[in-house]
Order: sequence, then structure tokens, then C-alpha cells
Amino acid sequence: MCAILDQIENKGIEAGRRSGKNDGIQSVSKLIGILIQQGKTGELEMLRDQSYCKELLNKYHLL
Repeated sequence: MCAILDQIENKGIEAGRRSGKNDGIQSVSKLIGILIQQGKTGELEMLRDQSYCKELLNKYHLL
């Protein structure tokens, strides 16, 4: 019985991870669109820095 519950729990955890990844991809995609619209294409390469990316996601209320 515990094995079945563990499988169900693991499926839920995996679904949550996939959902979180998709949300993250969507947020970064929106950020890229905003930066392009504002002519801030020089900042796109800087998105490789995770802390800077998070800073911009917060600045544009995407996180």
C-alpha cells in the first residue's frame, strides 16, 4: 500500500516540477519580449546571470 502512495506522491512532485519549469520559461519569455520592445537588447545577454535575471523578473513583476 505504501508503494502505491509513494508512486502517487512522486507523480505529483514531478507534475509540480514540470509546471514550475513551464512557468519559469513563460516568465523569461515575457521578460525577453519586454526588453526587446523597450530596445534593451543589450541586456538580453546579461540574462545568463541568474541573479540579474531574477532582479529583472522582479522589476517587471514577472516573478
